[in-house]
Order: sequence, then structure tokens, then C-alpha cells
Amino acid sequence: MTRETFNQNYTDIIKKISELDDENFNIFKVLRLTDYEIRHSNFLAWLLNNPTFFEKFIAVYNKAAKDAKRDETINPNVGKKEIKREESFDETNENGQFIYIARKNNKIYYKVKPNIIYTLIKTQDGKVKKTIEKKTVVDENISWKKIGRYIDLNIIGDDFTITIENKIDTGEHDFQCIAYRNYIEKAYKGKKHYYVFLGKEKPEDFNSDKEDGLYPEYVFIDYKMIREILVDFGNTDNEIQNNQKKVEIKIKEAFDFTIIEKEIVKQYVSVIDEWEKIPPDYVKLLKKFEKDNKKDLSVFTDSKTYHEINLTQEEERFVELANRYYKQKKADVDKIIRPAVEDASRDKAFIKSDYGRGSYAIAIPLSLKVFNYNEKKKYLEKTYLGLKDSKDESIQKIKKDEFERIIKYEANMDKKEKKQIQELIDDKIRIFGEKKSYIDKNKWAFQTVDYRGPMEGLNNPSIGIFAGLSKAYSEKLCAKLIDDDFINKLYELTDWSIELKFYFKNGGGFNKDSNPIECNFDIFKKLSIDERKNIFRQDIHGQKTKDDITGKGFEEYLNCLENSNLFDNKKFSGWKEDLSDYFTKKKDKKPGKCVYFGWSLRLIYEIDNFEEQYKAHKDKLKKLFIEKTKEGVKPFGDEYEKWFSDIVFEKIL
Repeated sequence: MTRETFNQNYTDIIKKISELDDENFNIFKVLRLTDYEIRHSNFLAWLLNNPTFFEKFIAVYNKAAKDAKRDETINPNVGKKEIKREESFDETNENGQFIYIARKNNKIYYKVKPNIIYTLIKTQDGKVKKTIEKKTVVDENISWKKIGRYIDLNIIGDDFTITIENKIDTGEHDFQCIAYRNYIEKAYKGKKHYYVFLGKEKPEDFNSDKEDGLYPEYVFIDYKMIREILVDFGNTDNEIQNNQKKVEIKIKEAFDFTIIEKEIVKQYVSVIDEWEKIPPDYVKLLKKFEKDNKKDLSVFTDSKTYHEINLTQEEERFVELANRYYKQKKADVDKIIRPAVEDASRDKAFIKSDYGRGSYAIAIPLSLKVFNYNEKKKYLEKTYLGLKDSKDESIQKIKKDEFERIIKYEANMDKKEKKQIQELIDDKIRIFGEKKSYIDKNKWAFQTVDYRGPMEGLNNPSIGIFAGLSKAYSEKLCAKLIDDDFINKLYELTDWSIELKFYFKNGGGFNKDSNPIECNFDIFKKLSIDERKNIFRQDIHGQKTKDDITGKGFEEYLNCLENSNLFDNKKFSGWKEDLSDYFTKKKDKKPGKCVYFGWSLRLIYEIDNFEEQYKAHKDKLKKLFIEKTKEGVKPFGDEYEKWFSDIVFEKIL
């Protein structure tokens, strides 16, 4: 995105956000400290020096430890304490020898004298495995250095320590939690040690096993618990959490804060609240912007969108809000839409989520390649009977020793199960071979069905069917758009909205320089078959250079589009200027070498009355997804409706 485009599209919304910020003054936002980890640690250190806060923090730790089924708890009467910030040390092993680190070919090596070299690997379940290298020299020219560490907060008492690792928008790295524990146990011998991992949400790889966990003996505490310590819960709290309206945050009187301190703490709590829920005034503003401008703010989740722009402080605030707004909508999708789609689908392997730039759809791509080797093996374990003599290529890939293990499943099957499996084999054997797709890959007319939350100006979740988003699919779509049977069935989708766009993308096919322009579908309906053939031509596809698009043939094609009245004249002129600009050299940008053109089609079904009728009724939503998906794909051919009916949505073992 260029500075010019950014200013043209987002100046007004940035100004309105700044005005809202002025009305809702927050010192942490003004100083740009809302996501600055070290500053949060400093503020927490100040809070922990308050005796009442510290006592309640200990209670929170003890509850979290109990919930995690940990035996150790902290005595509330801990006496005197010292709070150290950013305590630094050079990492050593259990014998006090310095550990050195080096990186080579994306691999990290560790060593201690005398030249014992090893690597550490993190497993998916959050365990750490150590492998000693056989050679004592990785590379004579490799650069080794000591490992410097910094503990965010270290609370030291007469007979205890509490080590706090604080994370805002980053995760554990370089096995730091292990290093901190090893250091504490050597530096503060004779004391009882407690470890806290503080963050917005619990890491997926959180494993606190003492021996080989990535977070050994750590207890997880999230920032919502910090908020609970501070806020006076009353009738207002539910309103804050549910984002219903702007309410006053009340801080508990027990802390004996001064008036100024209480106001600062209130502002700090509002920062924590905004991590989870953007204030309603801002949500309303962002929703209105998306609806009025038909722009999806989630494009800002990809920093490449704006990395060439030197953002001002106000613009950074807007991008920050856009990111949180996206995450909030995505969380709603994961909570409501994902379970319904997963329950409707025969297997989670059909579902792909959070794909592409700025997209958070729960999607079902039109491909059987979602069945990878592991899924095939899993199905074979369930359906070994009748498959052991098969000549299917995918089955031949399974090793003989794995077949021997699979045989054990057969002994535990009753007659009913064997019959069900045999029926499955007879009718569904095609799912085990990629070459036996239900639909010929070369005939796929669209790529995916998406199930989305409210986005791109829609007030409710929606189902989207997308076609033509790449060169190959655009060619197939153009063939469909000159087919009267397809067009007539498209018109029958009376409760779906239809978006038809013409676009160009850079020669590499990336979206960064993509520029689509939407046509008037009411005008499209009036086109004759001959007019459609002139517009949806196959020869527009393929890479085009500057000479190609300025040549007589393509100029005639653009004139044909302009004379068709499919596009708003002003917008089409702007689109042609953007195309010309792509090939123009600028100070901060090299000219493009080539582009390719295409047509895209989107069918959108917005779920009206979602809040009242479907939000709390997963089975009803699941049924709607199945019915409307089959309805939406039917214009592309009966085989697509059958693919979803028989394969995607059919429940098997």
C-alpha cells in the first residue's frame, strides 16, 4: 500500500479515532506504552509494592497453582521483600560453567568447556530434548558468545523468591524460563522458589513439568487476574466485559491509593480491558467505516500492507486498533462458527482456517488433497478390513510393519462394525487416493466455501463462495460466465448477494499490487451471450507486459469494457490509472514488469437475525450451513452439490 492510497482511504477514520482518544484520555496510550512489555513490568513492580495488592497477588498465585494441581503454595505472611527489575546474569550450567551460544544454518548450538556441544529441541507438547553433538567443533569460524539473560521481575524475601516472566505480545524464546529457574536455584540457595508466567493468554506449549518442561515449575497467571485484583466488581463489570456500553471502572478502596494513583490504575485497567474487548465507541466507529467504505480492516494484520509507509503516532494507533478489532472478530468466529462448521463436516481435515492475508474464515477448500499421509493412515487403521489386498497407490505407501499393527484392530470388531466398514470401502474408496477425486481437478470452477464472522460491511456472519481468485480459476470462471445455464441458476439465488470483479495482479500473483474493480451486476444481467463472450475472453489471461497492455488488442478490450457500462466511469478511469502507475518508475518504487488479469465472483449469503436465531443454537446454525452451502454451489454443477452432500457433510465412522 502506498502513502497516497493510505491517506486517501484512512485519513478520516484516523482523525475520528484521535478525537475519541482525546475524549477518553489514557496516559498509557498517549505515551505508547500499552504493548510495551518492560513498562508493564515496571508498573507491576509499583503495584506489588502495595501490601494489599501483593497479598491478593499471592492469593491469585495459590489459586492458579491449585487449579494446575500443584502442591506448593505461598504463605501470605511472607514478611519483608525486595523487588528487582530486569535482574541480569550470564547463563551457566549446573557446575557454574558459562554456556555459550552460536547460530549456523538456522540451527542453534550450545557449548560448555571443555567443548561439550549440544542442541535443544522443543517438542509439540512443550517438552525440551537435549542432544549432545558427536563432534566437538561445529565450524572453526563460528562465533560463540555468552548467553545474557534478564529476569523481568524477581521478588526476594527472607526465605522465598517469586520469579515473574512477563509477556505481552511475544512468547517464550531461547528456553529462557528454564534458564531463569536454573539461575534462581543457584543464586538464592536455601530459599523456597516460586515461578510465574504472566501473559494475555496461556501458551499452547505450556508444560510445567519439573524435569523436561519448557516452563519448569511455572504457574500461569493471565492479565485478567491482575484486573480482578484491582477492580471493584459490581453490576458494572458485566457491562464492561460484554462491551455493552461505556461505564465507569471502580477500583477497590482497600488499596488506599491517592486520587491520582487511583485514576492511573483505572486507566491501566482500561488497557487490559481493551486487549480483550475494544471499547464500544471504537467498535461502532470501525464497524461503520467497514460498512460505509466496503473495506476490511483486517488487511492491517499483515505488516507488509503498510511497511513501506512511515506511520505517524496517530496512524500507529489506528493500525493497532485494526489488529485488535480483527482478533476480536476472529475470536467470535472461533467461539461460534468454528464448532458449527466442524460438527457439520465429516472430518476436520476438510477445514482450513485463518488462511491468506487478512482473512480469518473457517473454510472448506474444494480439494481432496486435504487428506495427507497421516489422515490416510488413520482411516486405514479404521478400515483395514478389505483394504489389505487393495492395489490403491496410496495404500501401497503404508509400510508392512504398520500393516501388521493395523491388523490388531480387526480382532476387536463386531459384525455390525465390519459391515459398516465394508460399505464404506465399497462406496468411499476414492477418498484414500488423491487421483480418485470426486470432481476432476481440471473442472473445479471455484476454490473455496468460507464461513465468516461479520466483516466487509456485513452486520452478521456469512457464507461466501469464491471463484476466479487466480489465473487458472479465472479461466474456468470465464467459461461459466458465458454459459446460459450457469447464469440462470445464478439468478435463482435470490437471497444471495453477487459480486463480480475485474482485477489485475502483479506478475508474481501476489495480492500486494492487486486492484479489483466491481461491476454493476444489474447491467451484467442485461448482457447478451455475444456481449458476454466479448467480455469474458480467455485471451486476457496470462502474463502481460507494458507493451501488451498498450497494444491495439488490449486497448480494444478495455474500450469494450468501458462501453459495456459494467463499471462506474470514474472508478474505471481510476483503475486504468492504477494500472498505468504500476508500470511507472517512482523514487521509492521500481516499475512493475508484468501483470495478469482475471475475473472473480463472490456469492455471499448473510445470515440475517443471527443474534436472535442462531448464535445460541449450534445445531440450527449447522443445519443452515449445510443447506445454504449446497444451495450456493449448485449453479456450478450438480456434482458440486453432491460432493458436499456425500463427502464433506456426510457423517461416517
